[in-house]
Amino acid sequence: MSIFTEVRTMVSKLPWILSVLAMLGACAQTSYSGGRADPAAAVESQHVPGELLVHFRPGVAQVRISEILAANGLRIERELGMPRAYLVKSADACPIHEIIARLRSYPEVESAEPNWVRRIGPPSPAIPAKPAPNSERAPAAGQ
Repeated sequence: MSIFTEVRTMVSKLPWILSVLAMLGACAQTSYSGGRADPAAAVESQHVPGELLVHFRPGVAQVRISEILAANGLRIERELGMPRAYLVKSADACPIHEIIARLRSYPEVESAEPNWVRRIGPPSPAIPAKPAPNSERAPAAGQ
């Protein structure tokens, strides 16, 4: 194979390589929020609205956990897979970053963060509904 043939082959693949690089750049840009002017707006757009993950320190009584959540307009949706960790929902329209700041001011709260939405790849259109399963059975072997 001559050098010209190799170069021609590489040049023919260039548009594909450039499109992949452009797509990777777009994904990196949308996942990086450091360059945005308003970090609060970035948080609002990347989590489940009104939902927080809250983890309390060891030894905090359930009564105290309920008091802290109620004082901040939060209710427990469900317990998470570790002790004193909850998915909570906000009852008011207060911005989520303000609720997080209030929760973090309590010494009993170990962590509080939005219920982040994690996506792999670029956003996709709505996934179509699965078709109903075929009610007919496949014929048995040998029939």
